[in-house]
Amino acid sequence: MAFLHGVETLQVDNGVKVITTPATAVIGIAGVNGSDGNSTDVSILGSPQLITPSKTLEEQGLDQSWPVYKAIKAVFDIASPLVIWVPYGVDTAGDEDVTLEEAVEAMRLSRNLIGYSPKILITDDPVNAPRAKMIEVAEKLRAIVPTDVQGVDVQAMLTDRATYTDAREFLVGPKVKVDGEDLWYSWIMAGMIAWTDENHGYHYSPSNKVMETVQGTEFPITASITDSTADTNVLNAQGITTVFSGYAQGYRTWGNRNASFPTTAGINTFLSVTRTADVLEDAIESVSLQWIDRPINNALIDSIVESVNQFFRTKIGEGVIVDGQASFDPEKNTETEISNGHLVISYEFIPPPPLERLTFRSFININLLSKLTAE
Repeated sequence: MAFLHGVETLQVDNGVKVITTPATAVIGIAGVNGSDGNSTDVSILGSPQLITPSKTLEEQGLDQSWPVYKAIKAVFDIASPLVIWVPYGVDTAGDEDVTLEEAVEAMRLSRNLIGYSPKILITDDPVNAPRAKMIEVAEKLRAIVPTDVQGVDVQAMLTDRATYTDAREFLVGPKVKVDGEDLWYSWIMAGMIAWTDENHGYHYSPSNKVMETVQGTEFPITASITDSTADTNVLNAQGITTVFSGYAQGYRTWGNRNASFPTTAGINTFLSVTRTADVLEDAIESVSLQWIDRPINNALIDSIVESVNQFFRTKIGEGVIVDGQASFDPEKNTETEISNGHLVISYEFIPPPPLERLTFRSFININLLSKLTAE
């Protein structure tokens, strides 16, 4: 250190850090960049491409004849999210083929390459979607997978539903009619989740939102908010989000639970709750990079704890969570752990669950006749 006969000031950066939430209306889609499974440009196979609503899809290299074009257009007709497209297909002139499963795996690269991580995962081919790989990638990205439950009627959908149990999947069905064509509900739902994020927030359920682009369903679905035997309730009871329609009420998304329901019960089966937890945990982890490798002392501990608590106070004010708090527990931070460079910061929070069932208790009380008075 250079000699100094005097005074100097060193600014120490151990204060509270601002925690920002990541973008949530980001859709990842694996889709063939061509027709009949053949790629028209092998140079981009397996490489995440950013597609934005500010340009036409044609300007961004997509052709109207491709299923992926149809899927992304269905999304952009509803909302204005960012879309991460990972092309896959057959290299007819060589051996650079990329499979659908490999394209789904490549979604993990998007944050490093593009700066955004997809939070809603779909494909252009739901029938052949590699579910196990999509769940695996969704778990790593803290994303959700709108998944089409298939069948020609409600009973067939319930039969197909039996194989789905993962909390990362959000089951939807049946297909919906858009401009006279039956489209996969997973495409529409991806757009509706993004629309809900943009207009209300990720802590809102995407259920009971009018789908302005939808004119019907593949087959009739009976709907009622009071009849437990209506198709909407039968499907919801098995964790399938469907379509609610009524006279002059439009076609609405209808369902709150992920695929772990009804095998699993509780607040973690609500899609909005799990997504809120994903967002908060992502945000806290992202800001933590600046604390890694700093000397462990009281100033560092206070900075971490108070930064998280300030973040929670902000989210309480926004209505994102009901309450939340971070703390340093000495019992979990023994001398042995700290001497090994390991800190444990505990935090707890609770997002608001959506109102799924409302019960009114009605009484006919004859005593209220005493309010009558003679003229």
